[in-house]
Formats: sequence, structure tokens, C-alpha cells
Amino acid sequence: MRIRIVVGGKLDNFIKMGVDHYKKFLRRFCKTEIIELKRTHGGSVEEIVKRETEELKKRVLPGSLMVVMDRRGENLSSEEFAGFLKEVEMKGKDITFLIGGPYGLSEEILSEAHRVFSLSRMTFTHGMSVLIVLEQVFRAFKIIRGENYHY
Repeated sequence: MRIRIVVGGKLDNFIKMGVDHYKKFLRRFCKTEIIELKRTHGGSVEEIVKRETEELKKRVLPGSLMVVMDRRGENLSSEEFAGFLKEVEMKGKDITFLIGGPYGLSEEILSEAHRVFSLSRMTFTHGMSVLIVLEQVFRAFKIIRGENYHY
């Protein structure tokens, strides 16, 4: 299984350290890839969101499930997320998680997504969102395999 996370913006170095940490743990479960997009500047907020949406969609793995992370999405427990991941894994599918930049994501991409999940009712930076998604993917694989999470 391949998991790609496409994020609208560059990651800070301290976030990259955390990303590397979880990518090491995830190696035995799946192949992970993080794609950082340059922030879009110029124009109205709506124009920026539209351009960022187009760039995000270009990076979706062919044939993968497109999962958008957005505060308006469905809130899942870690166990429910593990159930989702197990179902996708059993179908032999890959997943592309899309995380928008500071202005969020367009309604268009929300309606095109296979699933829309929320990490919390709180708002996080795009970098923290990447780290949280990776941690939850790792936790989900541990739940699926019946392994102890704490290392």
C-alpha cells in the first residue's frame, strides 16, 4: 500500500524531523511519501484556493482514494480510522491525503473526495496536520495488526 500526503505549503524543519520519525515506523506497513507544494501568492483568496486546489489534485496517485483533511470533515476515533484503513488495504488501494494551505480547500475538492476527514474541531497548521495524519496512520496499522502502540 502506498500513502501519499500532499500539503499546500512547505514544512518547517521541526515538522520534518517528526515526519522522518513516523516514516521510519511506517516502512514495514506501507510506502509513504510527502509532497510539499509551494504556497500560491497573488490574487484574491478565492483565486489562491482555486490554484492550490488544482495543484493538489495534480498530485493525487492514479487510482488511489482521495481523502481530504478539512475541519468540516467527519470526525473519527482512531479505531474507526483503523477500520477505514484496513478496508482500503484489503481492497489493494492506495490513499492520497490532501491538506490545504492557510486558506483551506475549495468546495469543489471536498465534493470530489472519496472521503473528507477532520483531525479536530480546532485548526492546525498544515505542517502539524501532516504530522498528525502520519501518527494516526501508524497508530491505525498497529491497531489493525493487534500490536501494542506504545514504543
